Amino acid sequence: MASPPLADRVRALAHDLYWTWEPAIQRVFAALDPAIWKASHHNPLVTVQVASPARLQALAADADFLALIAAAESARRDYHRSKSWFRRTADARQRRMKVAYFCSEYALHESIPQYSGGLGVLAGDHLKAASDLGVPLVAIGLYYRHGYYRQEVLADGSTRALYPDYPPQLFPLSDSGVEFDCPVGTRKVRVKLWQMQVGRVPLYLMDTNLAPNRAAERELTAGLYKGEADLRLRQQVLLGVGGVRALAALGIRPTVCHLNEGHAAFANLERMRELVASGRSFDRALAQVRARSVFTTHTPVPAGHDRYPLAQVTRALRPLLQELKLDAAGLGALGREDPANRQ
Repeated sequence: MASPPLADRVRALAHDLYWTWEPAIQRVFAALDPAIWKASHHNPLVTVQVASPARLQALAADADFLALIAAAESARRDYHRSKSWFRRTADARQRRMKVAYFCSEYALHESIPQYSGGLGVLAGDHLKAASDLGVPLVAIGLYYRHGYYRQEVLADGSTRALYPDYPPQLFPLSDSGVEFDCPVGTRKVRVKLWQMQVGRVPLYLMDTNLAPNRAAERELTAGLYKGEADLRLRQQVLLGVGGVRALAALGIRPTVCHLNEGHAAFANLERMRELVASGRSFDRALAQVRARSVFTTHTPVPAGHDRYPLAQVTRALRPLLQELKLDAAGLGALGREDPANRQ
């Protein structure tokens, strides 16, 4: 059987983000066209798209390049066939584990600007480490079509924030084929799921830039950490509540939910709603969610966290709270170290 065209082989390598920490694969992309590779912030999909047909044709007949891409494909194949630490050491009970990891940003590579800084770097490295170890983990986040802002210095020395548009074709995204509705305030927001493959770990990114949604709802996934406080609150509802509903739409039932920073905190309320809807009592649902949750914080100082009046949070979560039969006072109690403390 004939080998697929060279460009298709390159794209196949690019759609597995294992390449971001495997030098043998990076060498293929750099060799395609060093100038484009550098100018595109090392984006392999842009490099293969912009490279001239003559260049690709010449590489397809270049023995050295063909050896390079064969070595890259072999490295990727060996990685996925290798028996990971988890597969070697986990017992039968542990093999039933499925970790769902929630974060508002992921820094997987400079060519995928879906992150702001350290929190994203931590999250991206967490996925790569989970892949290497073989930990059964699935990640959830948001797909920001403008990413995080870029800063431009003007001639007079002042600066301005730019929000470039990043269409999905620029990134190694695959259409999961899954869409679902998420309640945000009094509205049902339509959500599409994109998938990125980070070695052995799938990362699902939610997108609300869809025709059925109003402009304000499309803005939920426009950019990362934009200035409007109410927009950020509604993004957090989407990340937490929508993230849990995304897993349900995918047929994934996690045994543990890991919330990396407080942006996805509302996920635990949605998990409780699912349990109550299935017949659990409120107290039993709360105990079960607590027992199956992990929380990590990257910024343990007040300045690193949004604060909202309880009434505003209650409005943003109204449909969910109604199903839980939870009023504002009860919601506030869940957020306190001492639920009886009303101050």
